[in-house]
Amino acid sequence: MACAYVRPEKLQGMTPKSVKKKLKQPSFAAAVDRDELRHGAEELGVDFDEHLTVVIAALAEKQDELMPAGSGSGSGSGDGSEAAGSGSGEDPLA
Repeated sequence: MACAYVRPEKLQGMTPKSVKKKLKQPSFAAAVDRDELRHGAEELGVDFDEHLTVVIAALAEKQDELMPAGSGSGSGSGDGSEAAGSGSGEDPLA
């Protein structure tokens, strides 16, 4: 998901190659253990690229739920004004 948030096209057109390129940057998603990602694919008995392809496809199917319109870096004012005055008491992110 971190890769999708920094891409203008989000999940559309994302490839295993683009994910692996981002993962080579230690500062990108620094809390993510790269060895654990590879180990998970190994435990499933699949090639890492194949695993990434499956995960990207699964995330893309749920993109509207995972990445609502206006989400991602650089969008919105960040001051919560979108929810101001709604009076509904509902969480606008729920």
